[in-house]
Amino acid sequence: METRIRSAKGTYRGFLVRSIPQLGGDGTVVRWYGIHIDIEEQHRAQ
Repeated sequence: METRIRSAKGTYRGFLVRSIPQLGGDGTVVRWYGIHIDIEEQHRAQ
């Protein structure tokens, strides 16, 4: 998903967020793995 995240200084930046769960043997979520990719410059260029 794409989202905007506010910094402690109050400025916003656009991010592409990708995540995938690691499932246990019984099919329950054990933990999440994810990455946030800063796409603010791409949005400004458009």
